[in-house]
Amino acid sequence: MCCLALAGCGGSDALPVLAHIPNRDASACVITEVIEGELVRARCDGAPLVVRFLHYDTPDLAEAECRAEARAARMAQAHLVEILEGAALIVPKTHGRNRFDEVLVTIEIDRVPLHERMIGAGMAVPYSGGPQIDWCAQLRG
Repeated sequence: MCCLALAGCGGSDALPVLAHIPNRDASACVITEVIEGELVRARCDGAPLVVRFLHYDTPDLAEAECRAEARAARMAQAHLVEILEGAALIVPKTHGRNRFDEVLVTIEIDRVPLHERMIGAGMAVPYSGGPQIDWCAQLRG
């Protein structure tokens, strides 16, 4: 799990804050943890949420089937942390919930869709539902 605190986020009881939505000056939600490259924990109006970003897929960290997948998953996770930490403006659009009760979200970071950043950096592949790729085979080949 990655979770990085930003300065001035409250006392020791406060959850670490990775990013503010939409920005630091007008925070409606905060991202507190990057679980995987497309999955984060957040708090909106005090309520905890698990948020899944749409339109891309990253390797699984929790269920990695080979060392290469676990390594790639940690890289995607760290890359998402860097993107969120550096964001001046985060604009989310919700698309309901999935069967795991995760909030489905498309998101723009500083006016660039997050999926474009993750795919462009080689940390993810396009994904719009259905079977996921075999990351171990993908990374071998």
